[in-house]
Amino acid sequence: MKTQAPSRPTIIALVGLLVTMPAPAFAHSVDKRFGDFYGGMLHPLTALEHLLPLIGLSLLAGQQGAKQARWVMLALPVGLLTGAVAGVYGSPHLWIEWINRASFLLVGLAVAAAVRLPPQLLIGISFLLGISHGYENVADITSVVAMRLFLPGLVCAGLSLVTVVAAITVSRRLSWQRIAVRVVGSWITAIGLLIIASE
Repeated sequence: MKTQAPSRPTIIALVGLLVTMPAPAFAHSVDKRFGDFYGGMLHPLTALEHLLPLIGLSLLAGQQGAKQARWVMLALPVGLLTGAVAGVYGSPHLWIEWINRASFLLVGLAVAAAVRLPPQLLIGISFLLGISHGYENVADITSVVAMRLFLPGLVCAGLSLVTVVAAITVSRRLSWQRIAVRVVGSWITAIGLLIIASE
């Protein structure tokens, strides 16, 4: 018995159907692909609610000058680790999520206004932001993730981000470059307002 090959339109329709079918969504799927250390690094860098406030804080640190930026490079990773460890042993809290949303506005407005902060205040903000974002980064992590690898990855991501962005910001000497940094701060504020309004 001779079987008939499918027609060209049928093949095209099947390929189109396969291409447009939604894939199942897995929380933290990026972690599974690279391992838990790199998952810890990628997690805060692939979620806008963590990435933008951390960029804003890094810009703010750079605006204060190299000396103060170095303190942020210490305070933020220590805060991330402290918050993440607390998140591992604690339960998710809604107020942490709202602190993180408000951090968009706090750092975004400060960068846009080019505010000069006392060193102690900048260090305190960096540490508290690290705690809140570290806590939320691990709040939804499943028990199959190796925290001994995930947490160092998270801390390395925070340290790397603040180091690179603050160094670039410190090196901006021309007036248009300083204005561009302030514009980015206003964008971070606007995105924060949109995220808060959509919830």
